[in-house]
Amino acid sequence: MQHTIYVTCPFCEGFLEVNPVTGKVVRSFPAGHKDESADKLQSALKKMKADGSQLEEKFEASKKEMNQQKDKLSQLFEQEKKKIQEEGDVSPPEVRPFDLD
Repeated sequence: MQHTIYVTCPFCEGFLEVNPVTGKVVRSFPAGHKDESADKLQSALKKMKADGSQLEEKFEASKKEMNQQKDKLSQLFEQEKKKIQEEGDVSPPEVRPFDLD
């Protein structure tokens, strides 16, 4: 079973993938390759946090809007309730099925 060895080049600070049996360089990665992947990870983490905060802001805005709508509907309900109490019940009398005979 063949394993590869990863070595940091002392001159260019790049990474080398070396075959231990032959001693030949299989692949080379330019300097900063590892740092770029770390930066990608950090940038992805920052993006996730920003998306999370945006979602939180949207949720709070939606919650505020729903509470305002609830308050408006409660106020309208109370106004109609007060109006009915002042005017009395103006709905038509209940029709019972045996009254229709």
